[in-house]
Amino acid sequence: MSEVNRRKPAWLIAVLTLLVSLPAGMLIGRYLFSAAPAKGQASATKEAKKTQWWTCSMHPQIKLPKPGKCPICHMDLIPMQGGDHQGESVIPKLELSPAAAALAEVEVAPVEERYVRKTLRLSGRIDFDETRVKTIAAWVNGRIERMFVDFTGTSVRKGDHMFELYSPDLYAAEEELLQAYRAWQKVRAKGDELQVRERKRAYLAVREKLRLWGLGPAQIDAIVQQGKTSDRVVINAPQGGIVITKMRVEGDYVKAGTPIYRIADLSRVWGILDAYEEDLPWLHLGQPVTVRTSYVPGIDFKARVAFIDPVVDAISRTIHVRVVIDNPRLQLRPGMFTDARIHVAIGRGGQIVTSNELVKPWLCPMHPWEQSDKRETCKICGMALVSRESLGFHVAKDIGKAVAVPVTAVLPTGKRAVVYVRTAPGTYEGREVVLGPRGDDYYIVRSGVKAGELVVVNGNFKIDSALQIAAKPSMMTPHDATRPVPSSKPVGGTAGPGFRVPPAFIDKLRPLYRLYFQIQQALGKD
Repeated sequence: MSEVNRRKPAWLIAVLTLLVSLPAGMLIGRYLFSAAPAKGQASATKEAKKTQWWTCSMHPQIKLPKPGKCPICHMDLIPMQGGDHQGESVIPKLELSPAAAALAEVEVAPVEERYVRKTLRLSGRIDFDETRVKTIAAWVNGRIERMFVDFTGTSVRKGDHMFELYSPDLYAAEEELLQAYRAWQKVRAKGDELQVRERKRAYLAVREKLRLWGLGPAQIDAIVQQGKTSDRVVINAPQGGIVITKMRVEGDYVKAGTPIYRIADLSRVWGILDAYEEDLPWLHLGQPVTVRTSYVPGIDFKARVAFIDPVVDAISRTIHVRVVIDNPRLQLRPGMFTDARIHVAIGRGGQIVTSNELVKPWLCPMHPWEQSDKRETCKICGMALVSRESLGFHVAKDIGKAVAVPVTAVLPTGKRAVVYVRTAPGTYEGREVVLGPRGDDYYIVRSGVKAGELVVVNGNFKIDSALQIAAKPSMMTPHDATRPVPSSKPVGGTAGPGFRVPPAFIDKLRPLYRLYFQIQQALGKD
């Protein structure tokens, strides 16, 4: 009999488990596989809409249907303002009384259609104008007898003596010059026109050879007038400037073409500016530039962009931009550091707008500072001038104004940007905008607001903070992030691939749960 009593709990547990599982399975099947939604489900949905949601003042993205602790910071949850969260509008709005708006120091400004001003600030250095660097070389074989300029850095003027060269070849050429001149004068006395033309042609040919060997017209005329030759010749400076290189010394033997000096004319210099990749859309040839240096503070040097390097420096990640600067007083010296300012006006579509006063209709592509009101050739290189539009210039009449908002009106997050628009007195609405280029004081807006609307330029962060505390869509929490956490999904966990059980179904299972726990307790006492 005792053995039967010991075996009794086993079959009793099996029977009770069957009694609990069978009704539960029937109820689950009824609710899962029914073709039409249950009546209890509709009432549960209606009840959920009336649920009071609770949130955390420090983490407004947390929304639970009952009070408790924040799963992040464990602070007490507070009831959400407005109660029914699921029925509220997805547009973030905030209403402030006149006193609250004044306390928050809310200020608004209109959205405008305008040209946005942008200033590029570039640093660089002064360098020699390569087009004004000349090399003085030996034009004939010989030996340097004397160097009048015997150190670098010397300032010379055009025509100054540079060095004296001894050359037997030069002596022979001068003798040939005198003979040709005497033969020409002899036939002129006889009056034979044919002979005169031939002898004159021979005389001029010798003069040209001496000119190519470095003798100036005055030196050649002196040889002819004096009637004496010399085996030495003085080479003069072809231009004024600074001697930047001295490559030979007295007594050196040189051949024709051997470089001896290098002279740089500093009346016009280059500025080599470093531009970053994001600056490239706002740079083009011929653009006016203002250059300053600490050596002469307060003085602006006017320049123009002459060249934009097509290659990015692999180390500094910059692009060299060359500007040409007039330097008549020699205040700028190669090696000086400079700061440059380039002022750009941006119109619709992000295009650069220029003025007829700054850029004429026709420019030289090689020398953009050479401009004209009509199509002609460049005075420097002889190339045909091209239209300013081909070099990236557009006048205001060809480009419309852009829709722009003040910089302080935009709250950027990195992925999106938000502005707050005053739709009515005391009512502020958050809008996501698509931004274009930024100027000094304005953003170009591609979409999101219209001209004439009023945007908040001061106090917008306070408005956004109030929306965040109220657990409404804001700058850092868009609409998708403000949806409440479903009651069937554990906070901080992950939802499985199952289904959501209606609250009415759970209520009907509670009697079974209570019976199950009673049986469990009874078995535990046995």
